[in-house]
Amino acid sequence: MVIKFQSYDAIHHFLNVQGHSTNRGNATCRQLNELAISVAFNSSTPAAQRRYKTSGRPILLADDKNMHNGISFDTTSLTLNEQDDGLHVQSVAMKLSTDSPLFPGVFDCKLLSPYRAMEWMNVDSLRAKKPAGDLTLWTQM
Repeated sequence: MVIKFQSYDAIHHFLNVQGHSTNRGNATCRQLNELAISVAFNSSTPAAQRRYKTSGRPILLADDKNMHNGISFDTTSLTLNEQDDGLHVQSVAMKLSTDSPLFPGVFDCKLLSPYRAMEWMNVDSLRAKKPAGDLTLWTQM
């Protein structure tokens, strides 16, 4: 999932706001992935949340891969790497300064979709675990 933003610097430049700081200029794609994970978890059923907390492997977020031009950004994919300890996710980010000759003030991210996060929590993260409960019914068939 690719999201296109304008940086806080670009918004301030456009509005001609001088010396005003929102303290949000260091926003990252990783923070947006954290939000996607939260949305996915909170949208799951209570039983699925409980199962994920007790048996699921976590989603582990790495710092963003920062690209400095559109070609690098377009040709670099979001990293999803399933390992024994969980799903490792690394976003691709491109933040251009307001002085950039092409696309000044752009802030683009390649992100984990909340739907993919939910699929991981409810299905994929549980696969490496033995199912809980009495399986005698299954062995008699």
